[in-house]
Amino acid sequence: MGNSKIFYRIVILLLSGFLFSCAGSMAPASPRKEKALAYQRLGNSLFIQGNTRDALVQLLEAEKLDNRNPDLEHDLALVYQKLGQFDLSLRHFKKAIDLKPDFPDAYNNMGTLYSQKMDWDNAMKCYEKAVSNILYRTPQFAYHNMGLVHFNQKDYQRAIALYQKAISLSPEYEPAYFDLAKAYELMGQNDKAFDTYKKIIDIVPDSFTAYLAMTRLYYKTGQQDMAIDKINFVIGTDPRSQIAREAMKLLEEIQSR
Repeated sequence: MGNSKIFYRIVILLLSGFLFSCAGSMAPASPRKEKALAYQRLGNSLFIQGNTRDALVQLLEAEKLDNRNPDLEHDLALVYQKLGQFDLSLRHFKKAIDLKPDFPDAYNNMGTLYSQKMDWDNAMKCYEKAVSNILYRTPQFAYHNMGLVHFNQKDYQRAIALYQKAISLSPEYEPAYFDLAKAYELMGQNDKAFDTYKKIIDIVPDSFTAYLAMTRLYYKTGQQDMAIDKINFVIGTDPRSQIAREAMKLLEEIQSR
């Protein structure tokens, strides 16, 4: 698995943290803070819709009105990270943590920033800080990300252990299963990889990405009849999908040999 695919998955995980950032206190806020919160909510909504630069405009307006809000600083960090502005992103992550030292989501997401910079040591420190917080609601994200660090360093056995830890905490957490299966493949443990892909399909029966990954493994291990059977299933389910197009390319490759 290349770095770009791994980092794409990390960005998806970031969005899950972003969704929680507006959950604030029920205490009455000043008119100034209420207005800041309105800008923040609009910025969050735009970001989730993919309008990243418009989201930044709204969040910066919010910060002008309230520059002591750790959740807002965290939101700004995520937006700058999405825009590839890593120095600005890191600055806002650190400010969020300065304002709220007990902030595991910020530590996890700052870890992904360090991972994108391939600063593995700092990334691991952030992830470890996140999982050390017993109140962290989604520790599976940090354990998964720790596994990705070891995967990038080709320490597949340690990566497997961390993926399994993530899965033990969240048995239906699909992304960790995909990376677990890939690590098994690279370790030559193909039976375990097949079992893992089948587990994904048990969790998400229409996961054609899992079917296609399993098809590639059938082909890789010389089981062409099984590969073709799975390809036909994927293509027949939704012939115009991107997954079906990839399956057709794989079928052409098999038939050309």
